[in-house]
Amino acid sequence: MLVCATTNDGPVAKRGCVGLAKSHDLEKWECHPPFYAPNICGPMECPDLFQLGGRWYLVFSEFTENLQTHYRVADDFKGFLTCSDTGCFKRAAFLRCEDCWRRGKEILIRIGSD
Repeated sequence: MLVCATTNDGPVAKRGCVGLAKSHDLEKWECHPPFYAPNICGPMECPDLFQLGGRWYLVFSEFTENLQTHYRVADDFKGFLTCSDTGCFKRAAFLRCEDCWRRGKEILIRIGSD
């Protein structure tokens, strides 16, 4: 499971990371090293990971004065560490997004209010 987390290292305002927890029975959980920890912002809220068109997409929201939802695109899980295909949806009302299926197609849904 991917979760909002922070690291112990780096500038306090940039310790946000996408944490990783694993469970075999969904009752006992083990924390693992961060899935993604680029030291670019505070808490990386509502992380979501999905595959689309043979590539992996990681989205997470930065709940700061910027109110941005970031995205990362990679060919495999390890690619997020070095991916150059990055960006963010810059709109204050776009607090987070989730992927879902509609009529056999995967789409992103904006969650927030104007």
